[in-house]
Amino acid sequence: MKRCKRFFVVLLCILLALQVVGCENNQNEQKEEYAIKLNNAYDGATVDLCSNLVREYLNATEESKQIELLNRHAGQNAAFQTLSFSWEGDGVSQNYSVYFSDNEAFEDSIVYETTDTHISMIGCFVPGTTYYWKVVGDAEGSTSAVDTFTTLDAPVRYISTLNIPNVRDMGGWETEDGKRVKYELVYRGGKTNPSSGNKCTPEDEELFAEKLGIRTEIDLRTQNADDGNQTSSVFGFNVRYYKTTLTQFCYIYPEFEQTEPFQRSYDSRSKQSIQQIFEVLGNENNYPIYFHCNAGADRTATVAFLINGLLGVSYEDLTKDYELTTFSTSGSRWRSSVTDGKFDSSGVFRDDEGNYVAWGKMYDMMMQNYGTGDGKLSSAIENYLKTVCNVEQETIDSVRKIMLED
Repeated sequence: MKRCKRFFVVLLCILLALQVVGCENNQNEQKEEYAIKLNNAYDGATVDLCSNLVREYLNATEESKQIELLNRHAGQNAAFQTLSFSWEGDGVSQNYSVYFSDNEAFEDSIVYETTDTHISMIGCFVPGTTYYWKVVGDAEGSTSAVDTFTTLDAPVRYISTLNIPNVRDMGGWETEDGKRVKYELVYRGGKTNPSSGNKCTPEDEELFAEKLGIRTEIDLRTQNADDGNQTSSVFGFNVRYYKTTLTQFCYIYPEFEQTEPFQRSYDSRSKQSIQQIFEVLGNENNYPIYFHCNAGADRTATVAFLINGLLGVSYEDLTKDYELTTFSTSGSRWRSSVTDGKFDSSGVFRDDEGNYVAWGKMYDMMMQNYGTGDGKLSSAIENYLKTVCNVEQETIDSVRKIMLED
């Protein structure tokens, strides 16, 4: 009899335990029943923000391969981040808020509002970061599960826009002393105002002003000549706006003088403009900064060369960053012309009535006229900034302190 009682007690305990487990499973199932279902959950995967084309070019070490890619894919626009996000609506909500954050608590989230059930070409992700995302509908209790992904740590961070060409972050590149240029401080790209058929969309304005938090815009164009008469930032009156007129490449050197095939020489406006640019960069209160010309290709590339070159990014990496413009809507930009399947020693890609593109020659002239004997581009640029543009050492030190990781 006692054995029977023991048996029934044990059986009762087992049944109770199974019931508890069943309740827990039901609760877990209920927790996993979300009104909104994510269609493309990344489940913690590592993803590349760049297209296969951009990655192939960046990884190409042989000159012949680089030339092949630049030639074959010129004009194939890859100047945007490649991720997309979609979900199944709850059947009730009319509007959805998509949250992205680098922390599970979704503090300081970036939020995209949409009436669709998908978004793509998001331009705010930073390489080497783990992100959390979720979708919330405007109906009560309407939400999705939280998904995560990690972005590949790589030096190219495109900023996806609707109507501003060739935009990317200056950060991510490694320097000669093993440091890296910080992301989210300085951006380069094309024009922002409605000139020559281009018009910054409200979505682009929101991206730059709110999501990137731009505080300063530097315009490299000439007032009332090729700038659409822009006098203030389209991102809002609280954004500082500087007109620092510049002519590209070798025009920044007092030693520059050519007569054939076209007469070209030093643009004396360079000194004051470059001095002002670096004074802006030397003030931490001005960041984040966006600088541009029209296409974000030549004048913009010249300033990018001076900034990241000063920070210690190698000429080879600066050249890769420059030639990425080829894979945008801004047109081909190569370090030099090609002769017999190789980049020639001229350093000039184009020299005609339409444009002057001389990336390689700009580098050669910098090293020849301002090199200090240590073979470093960073030393040559520092010497140029101080002797030609009257940039103070204190300003140079401040730029390095602000823009380089510790």
